[in-house]
Amino acid sequence: MRPPRINVTIERIVLSGVAPDQRDALLAALTGELRRQLAANGARQALGASRNVAKLRAQPLRIGYDAGGTTLGRQIGRNLSGALKS
Repeated sequence: MRPPRINVTIERIVLSGVAPDQRDALLAALTGELRRQLAANGARQALGASRNVAKLRAQPLRIGYDAGGTTLGRQIGRNLSGALKS
């Protein structure tokens, strides 16, 4: 049996203070972290067999001033997957 398929659509990300040259690194890290987090068994169990669309708002996230795009993307991914699991 194949694992359940999870589709995530992010309508909008508002980033203040992120350098434009960090955009691609941030998006790559965000995508990778969401894949990693949602592939874990805990996410599958938390989401169950539901076919519903879940709208959520993740909690505000404060990141250090010197965080690069990769660090920021990973932290956003963890924040979003945590909101899905709760």
